[in-house]
Amino acid sequence: MIEIFRSCCLAGKAGSVKQPAPPQLHSILISEKWKELKELMALLRNGDQTEFLVVTAPSKMNIPETKRLIVRLRRLGIPVHRMVVNKVALPNECDFCRSRRVEGLETLRKSAMNFRSLS
Repeated sequence: MIEIFRSCCLAGKAGSVKQPAPPQLHSILISEKWKELKELMALLRNGDQTEFLVVTAPSKMNIPETKRLIVRLRRLGIPVHRMVVNKVALPNECDFCRSRRVEGLETLRKSAMNFRSLS
C-alpha cells in the first residue's frame, strides 16, 4: 500500500498524520513509474546513446553467470558489444599466482565460444 504524509493542525500544533493514499493516486503513481520505466528501457536499447559494458572475472563460476547476463540483456533488446575481464593474474614467479593465471586463462580459452558474438 502506498502511503503519503499530510500536514495538519492538531489542537493548534502542526504535525504529520499518516493516511492511506486515495486509489486514484495509486493509478497516477503507477502510470508515472511505468512511463519512466519505458523511457529507461528505450535509452538502454539505444546503442548510439548507451553501452552496457559487462565486467567479469576468469573463474569457472563467473563465466556462466556472465553468459546468462548477456543472454538476458539481449532478450530485453539491450545490446552488449564488449566485455572486460578483470582480475587476470599477471605473470609472476609465485607458484600460487602462476597456477591462478594458468587456470584463469584456460577458463577463458574454453569459454571463448560463449562470447564470439561480442564485437
